[in-house]
Amino acid sequence: MAEAEEPSSRRGERKEGSKNGRDRRRAERARGQAAHVERIGSAGGKDRGRCRGAIREAGLRRRRSTAVAEGGYSERPITGRWPENVGNASEGRPDRATYGGGGRPRRWNGLPSRRENQAGGPANKTTVEIEARRPSRAARRPSRATERAAKIGGMTWVVGFPSVFGYAVGVSDIRVTWSSTGKESDCLRKVFPVGPNLAAGFAGSVELGFRMISDMQQAFSGLPPGNAWFPRTAAQQWFRRGRRIFSIAEPHLQALGCEIILLGVSPAENAGDAPWGKTWAVVMRAPEFTPEIAPTSRCVSIGSGSQAAPYVEYLEQINAEPFSILQSEVGTPGGSGLSLAIGITQVVSAHPRPGISPHFHIVLVGRDGVRIGNNDHSEYPQSGPPIHVRMPKVATTWKEFQTLSHTEGLSAAEGVT
Repeated sequence: MAEAEEPSSRRGERKEGSKNGRDRRRAERARGQAAHVERIGSAGGKDRGRCRGAIREAGLRRRRSTAVAEGGYSERPITGRWPENVGNASEGRPDRATYGGGGRPRRWNGLPSRRENQAGGPANKTTVEIEARRPSRAARRPSRATERAAKIGGMTWVVGFPSVFGYAVGVSDIRVTWSSTGKESDCLRKVFPVGPNLAAGFAGSVELGFRMISDMQQAFSGLPPGNAWFPRTAAQQWFRRGRRIFSIAEPHLQALGCEIILLGVSPAENAGDAPWGKTWAVVMRAPEFTPEIAPTSRCVSIGSGSQAAPYVEYLEQINAEPFSILQSEVGTPGGSGLSLAIGITQVVSAHPRPGISPHFHIVLVGRDGVRIGNNDHSEYPQSGPPIHVRMPKVATTWKEFQTLSHTEGLSAAEGVT
């Protein structure tokens, strides 16, 4: 009988200690999770959400570091390969491999640091450090004075138009105003290529504008041949850098404001069933630089021209009836961009405004690259000699603008567009 009672007592002991055993095992698992969080560099904590977030972030860091090609930065989820046959709509669309297997680009907080892009990027490295630290709370939340200063409109007019015919159009004047003296001069180009399929223009502080353009060119460079950025994703990844640059800029530059317009064409996504690429126009304004994406065939603009009633009315007419300029595409590839530039030139000539020049640069952004021209033309009045309008010499870099300002006895830091 004693031998028969012994198993029963042992079962009772196990039953009584089962609760303590479960608690002990749970405590061990919690300690193991906390230790794992510490190992991967998280802030720590035992709650399940923070632990999972830290584990997921660590996995993304590993995938990012292995996705960098030799000679520069290239991450598959946010870049696409040019279609081999752009004449075939079905072959021009992105597949899962283009997007990294998931069909949706992953989001992250950083772009290549300056160290990676010097001298064309790392020559003998297959991994680089990603600048993924978020700015401080003070940098993310500008002061009230900065917000009021950012509302000061630039003395310029830059228009963007994402055409349905596979290219984005940009039209920008060349005038600069010096804030201290009020002097104006037609001397500056404000639109620049920032990638094989991207261009950007700026309004506001000239110095801040060149800082933004330089940072874009640096951030979007280093792709392997045959690869390009998706414009929408490029804007979503870059705008935090623009916000950081503005937040740490000198107060007198912040007071002049800053606006950016990004134009681009998708390297793989087509405009519906058409054989040409989908186009984008994205506006980002200080201090937050949150991307504002324009619908296809809808004009958007930055600078003081976007506040002038005659100019606003003209753009509203185009947005209400875009066929008025799209019909110029018949027999003339790029004709809608030329038609838009002619219309803007006529409106500005009929309704001149301080700070806006009658000379304009015209940029066409397509899969074949970025082309920049001007609105040089000749007018033949009913009486008198013909009038020949020609683009004057303009500065295309910050150093050239500094030299020009110094020649005029002015400070380049006071230049505003």
